[in-house]
Amino acid sequence: MADCGKIPSISELPEEIMHKILSFLRNREAIRAGSLSKDWYRAFQTLPNLVFDRRAIDFYEELTGSGGERVIKRLRSELNYVISTLQRYYLGPNIVLNTFKLELDWSELDWSKLDWWDDNCIYECIIIAAEKGVRNLHFSNGGVSLFDLPVKVLEASTLVELSLGRCRLKYHETLMWPNLKRLCLDKVELDQLMLDNILRSCPLIETVDICLCSISNKPLLPDQTTGMEATPDPEFCSGFHLPVSQCQSLRSLSISLMEIDDNFFIDLSHKFPHLEHLSVEQCQTLRTFRISSGSLKKLKLAYILLSEVQFDLPSLVLFEFEGFRIPWISFTAASGRWTSRLTICCDGIIDISWFLKLKEFLKSQHRSELRVTVYFEDNVAFKLDEVSTDVEVEEIAEFCILSWAKLQPADYGALAHKIMDGIFWTCHPRVITTEWYEYRLGYTESIYKMLVLENKPCHFCSSKGNFWRSRCESIKIFDYELGLCMLLDETLDWNGFSEVLKAQDCAKVTVSFNLEWRTCELPEMLQSEL
Repeated sequence: MADCGKIPSISELPEEIMHKILSFLRNREAIRAGSLSKDWYRAFQTLPNLVFDRRAIDFYEELTGSGGERVIKRLRSELNYVISTLQRYYLGPNIVLNTFKLELDWSELDWSKLDWWDDNCIYECIIIAAEKGVRNLHFSNGGVSLFDLPVKVLEASTLVELSLGRCRLKYHETLMWPNLKRLCLDKVELDQLMLDNILRSCPLIETVDICLCSISNKPLLPDQTTGMEATPDPEFCSGFHLPVSQCQSLRSLSISLMEIDDNFFIDLSHKFPHLEHLSVEQCQTLRTFRISSGSLKKLKLAYILLSEVQFDLPSLVLFEFEGFRIPWISFTAASGRWTSRLTICCDGIIDISWFLKLKEFLKSQHRSELRVTVYFEDNVAFKLDEVSTDVEVEEIAEFCILSWAKLQPADYGALAHKIMDGIFWTCHPRVITTEWYEYRLGYTESIYKMLVLENKPCHFCSSKGNFWRSRCESIKIFDYELGLCMLLDETLDWNGFSEVLKAQDCAKVTVSFNLEWRTCELPEMLQSEL
C-alpha cells in the first residue's frame, strides 16, 4: 500500500514510451538523453526509427551565416554519426529497424566544393538499412549527380513505404517488394519498363506519388546513364502510363510536373476501381480533363492550363482547384453536399468577363460548401456601371481576399471598391476574410470602411455601389490569432479598429467579416402550396 502513491521515475518508463520521447528530440538531444541512465542508454541504442533530416541535424541557421567551414565540418560529423548509428544496428542482430530517413537535399550547399564527399558512405547506410529489414525507407540525395540506388534495396522484401529523391533506378528484372504499399518518386530517373516492373512486383500498392521524374521509353540498363542533370528539366520529362493490371489496389495517386496527355484519365473507374484520392499539379501538357469514377472522394487540380473540365464523381467529398485561370467546368457530383476550395492567383485583367467565369464556376457547384481565395493585384477593371445589379447570385461559405498590389495609400480605396463590387455582383459570401499587415494599412482600411462604416444607414446613398446592402442583414467582425476567435466591436471607427489590430503584436492578423444575408421571400401562392 505504501507504494500506491509513488510516482515512477523517468528511468522506469516502458521502453516504447522512451522510444516515443526520443523520437521528438534532435540528434544531439537524443544523445544527451541516452546518458540519463542504463535504461535510457538501452532505449537510445534500440531506437526503431532513425531520422536524419533538417530537423534532426538542426544546422540550417548556420547555412545562412558566414561560417561555411563550420557547416562542412558539422555535415561531415553528422554523416559519421549516421554511419556509426547504423553500424551499431548492424551489429545488433535482435534490433528491428522500422524507419530509416536520410534527407540530404539542401540546395543552399555547394556540393561541388565538398571534395571529401563520397557516395560510398551513403551506399553503406542504405545497404545496412535494407539488410536490417527496414519497413519505411526515405532517402533524398544531396549530391551533384543522381544517386544510383543499390540493388539491395530492390531486394528488400520488408519494405512497406519507399520514398526516393534525386535518384536513378536502373532496370532490374527481379524485385521483391510484396509488402510495399506506398511509393514516392521525386526527381527520379527510370524507364517505363522499370516502372511497370515495380508496380507488377507490388500487389498491395495503395499510394503512388510521382513528381518531376524522367521516365524513358528506352530501357535504362545497369551500365548506362542518360547524361541528365541532377534535377530533370520538366520540358524533357517524358510521357508515361501506369499499367492497369497492376494498379487494382491503388487508392491514392499524385502526379506533379509530368508530361501526360488528355487520355490519361479516361476510363478511370476501370483502371483504378478503388481510387479515392487524385492530385494533378503543374502538368502543362494537359488541356482537357475528363474523369468518371464512382470511388473518387478527393480531387485536386493545381496550376494546369486547362480549358475544359468534366467530372462525374458521385462519391466526391472534397474538390480543390488552384491556378491562374478559371476553366470551363461541367460538374456532376454527389447528391449530397461536398466541399469545394478554389484558389486563383490572377495574372491578367480582372474585368466583367473574369467575374462572369467565376459566377459560372460557382453555379456549377451550388450544392457544395464553397470557399474561394483570390490573390488580386492592381489589375482589377470591373465597372459596376456596365452591368445590371438585378442578378441572381449564389450564396457561398467564404471568400478570402488577398492582395499583392503595391499602391500609394490613396489608391487602395478605389481598388477595394472594384474588388468588393465584383464579389457582391458574383456571389453572397457568408464570410469575407482578409489579412491585415501593418505596412498595408490602406487596403484593410478601405475594406473595413466599405463593409462596416458605409453599411450603416446613415451612410446609405442611392449610388449603384450600394446594391448589395439592402440584402445584407448584419455584419460581424472577428479577429483570428493563433487559432483563437475574438468578436470585435463594429461600432469602432477605423482608428479604433486599427489600434485593436496593432495590439495583437503580430506581423499579420486574419480579419473575418461574417455576413448574414436576407433570404428571398416566396410568393403567397407558392407558400400556400408548401
